[in-house]
Amino acid sequence: MLQHKARIISWGIGLSNGQAELLRRFLGEGRELILHPDVASAANMSDKGPAPYVVWISAACCRDMSRLPEALSSYGYPAEIVMLLDAVYGPKDFDRACDYGIKEVLRPPLDVERVSAIMLRAVESRAARLASDRFTEALLLERKTLRRKTLALGFLTDFLAAVGQNLNTGDLLQNAFAHLGKLLPVHSAHAALVETGAGGEKTLSLYVGLKENSADFAVCRDLLEEHVAAAVPGATYRTGKIRALPLSNAATPDRPAGTAAPLCLPLVAGGASLGCLLLLTDAAHVLDRDRASALDFAVRHLALSLRNAEQFAAMRMRAEYDVLTGICNRRHFEELLGDEMQRLSRHGRPLSVLMADVDHFKRVNDTWGHRTGDAVLREVAALLTGGIRSTDCCARYGGEEFVILLPYTDADEAASLAERIRIRTAEHVFTAEGGVPLRLTISFGVSGIGPTETLSREELLSAADGALYAAKRQGRNRTCRARAAFRAATRKAG
Repeated sequence: MLQHKARIISWGIGLSNGQAELLRRFLGEGRELILHPDVASAANMSDKGPAPYVVWISAACCRDMSRLPEALSSYGYPAEIVMLLDAVYGPKDFDRACDYGIKEVLRPPLDVERVSAIMLRAVESRAARLASDRFTEALLLERKTLRRKTLALGFLTDFLAAVGQNLNTGDLLQNAFAHLGKLLPVHSAHAALVETGAGGEKTLSLYVGLKENSADFAVCRDLLEEHVAAAVPGATYRTGKIRALPLSNAATPDRPAGTAAPLCLPLVAGGASLGCLLLLTDAAHVLDRDRASALDFAVRHLALSLRNAEQFAAMRMRAEYDVLTGICNRRHFEELLGDEMQRLSRHGRPLSVLMADVDHFKRVNDTWGHRTGDAVLREVAALLTGGIRSTDCCARYGGEEFVILLPYTDADEAASLAERIRIRTAEHVFTAEGGVPLRLTISFGVSGIGPTETLSREELLSAADGALYAAKRQGRNRTCRARAAFRAATRKAG
């Protein structure tokens, strides 16, 4: 590749013909001398071209020197200024050179060695300045690159810490949304997750990073459904839960969702497509290589964390919930009961327990088989949970027996609730194999503890169980309460 040498140019300002002729001869081949009649002409050049290495100026033109330094400074490289004295000169010429910072003054006649030495010094000075500028530019570029890498590394450190310490899907996504804005201008962030059920069916869960009553909520929800189809190709699914995940300190996005640029990032872990992350950003924003790599790493880590959260939720479900009915199992119920008993002792609020049993359930299994029996138990669980508050807990206690924990509820209120569920169950039509309608009833035992009583957890459960057996003995399909005397007898027998 051919390299073009830099043009070595000098200016001559106000020089006589003799001075100009001598300079051209002394400068030698390949060095140009551009003549200007005065300083104003040099300062007002329409096409400046390369910067001059040396400015040769006659002593007479030095009277107008005020505009020359400004004109030379616009080139970005300093030029050495040399005053050429006329045949007649005096002390005032040297004073003027000193006033304008001219360090080099040549008396006539011009000398080739002096001219050559000045040019050599100017060329070497320019070369050193160019090398310094290149080094400074490289250093600034390196600092800029280092700063960019530091910012990307800082983002990753914060992101991994925020995302890696949570196994709740909603909290995990909200933490991710909060940190992504540190890497690029995100107006809002959203996620769509595909969950596979036990039968292989796929359900789409949408997490919209806006308040549900915001103007853009529906727009972002539709965008999510549109983009997840490309992120999880070939999958058929139905839309399940739609959850709003606005940040606690987030205001309304500063631009409508329809005007922001969507950036869809597939969430993949272990080769499986989990869904996608949808970021609405500035359309003109371009990520540099470091931030793009940091974003890619962050999204892959987020996908792994989401998979871990899903697996943890599945393990927790198996550990705390009944596989058949989907409600709490006995072990989890007893843990919750222990917590409520401690809360009762601190706050002095009433607490009640309902023990329920499906009447003549053995006949259902014997007559219609266990498949119908299982379906009946699932419907009974739905009837029980449909009649209680979100703060209450319904659990399968064993077989066809269920138990309901009612915090802040006294025995009278618990008995009224049991009666409502008992009546609803008696009116409900169950379905056996072949679509045959079934009628079933349920019996309840009620036990409660007040702020001044000191029953243990075991005594409270035993009292409810005893009341349930009393309901069975009295003909079933009824609610019986554990009386204080019965509870005392139970405690004494224990």
